[in-house]
Amino acid sequence: MTEYWQALNPEAFHQGMLHGYKQGYKHGMQDGIRECDEADQQAREAFTRQAARSAAQGIELHDARMRLIAS
Repeated sequence: MTEYWQALNPEAFHQGMLHGYKQGYKHGMQDGIRECDEADQQAREAFTRQAARSAAQGIELHDARMRLIAS
């Protein structure tokens, strides 16, 4: 079927192929950027959770040391 349309109107076929390629590239880039943004957001959230856990552990350690010193 592709050959039929290409033979029928080669210029329109070429323009259609070019348009399809450009749109595919554009949407592919947008999807790639969106996926990178989502991965970055997930990484930031994971880092924040880990930092909060580390801070809580540090506070617990400090409190335990203070109780040990006070006893």
